[in-house]
Amino acid sequence: MVERVVRMMREEFGSHLMGILWTGSRVYGRVYAHSDWDFFVIHDEGWRQRRLLTLDGSEVEVFINPPEQIRLELSWTDHPATIAMFARGVVVDDRDGLVQSLADQARLTWNQGPPLVEPGSMEFWRYAVCDLLKDVADRMADDPNTVSWLASQVVQTAMTGHYKWHRHWLPKPKYLLDDLSAWDPSLATMVRQVFQPGVTRDLQYEALQSLVRAVLKPFDGCPSHWESMPQAIQT
Repeated sequence: MVERVVRMMREEFGSHLMGILWTGSRVYGRVYAHSDWDFFVIHDEGWRQRRLLTLDGSEVEVFINPPEQIRLELSWTDHPATIAMFARGVVVDDRDGLVQSLADQARLTWNQGPPLVEPGSMEFWRYAVCDLLKDVADRMADDPNTVSWLASQVVQTAMTGHYKWHRHWLPKPKYLLDDLSAWDPSLATMVRQVFQPGVTRDLQYEALQSLVRAVLKPFDGCPSHWESMPQAIQT
């Protein structure tokens, strides 16, 4: 597959092709039945595009970008998908070492971890987690389907901030519990208890409360008051 994609891109882009990175779960993750093949194609023209192809029965995703776009995305530490893919990918075609230099830059950022955050920047996240937990309590008596949906939102929101505060890169949802188990096994157990098969709504809510208390412990729990910074409104 790799050789075929490289050949296709060379034929399409010709002298405009600057290099190709093979990345994704086929390189550094666990391969599942629906795992696709991921490639970044770097070219010297001023446009970008994302493609989904089917080759030999397998899905192939191609991210086509000029180098300046990749450099921009390597600064997006709040949305680190490109950082992860370049830091962990394999260069399979390279003109003048450009793709390797981008991969080296990404690897440096990846190894440093997410940037340090100040407690004050987490205030809206604290509010959001606690507000969702109250929403669960409000629907406990009348709608179990909504409770299950809201429980997933509580966990997702809680994990986003927990990873950010502890300077761990947030993985794809299907890898999150495995990743969390590796560095915070007690919290991973709490998450599993929320979604334990056959769990009653009362026990699920208790598990959610325990989870929220754990992730908010560094911040003294749910906020009793909170306000955003004033923002000027353009008229």
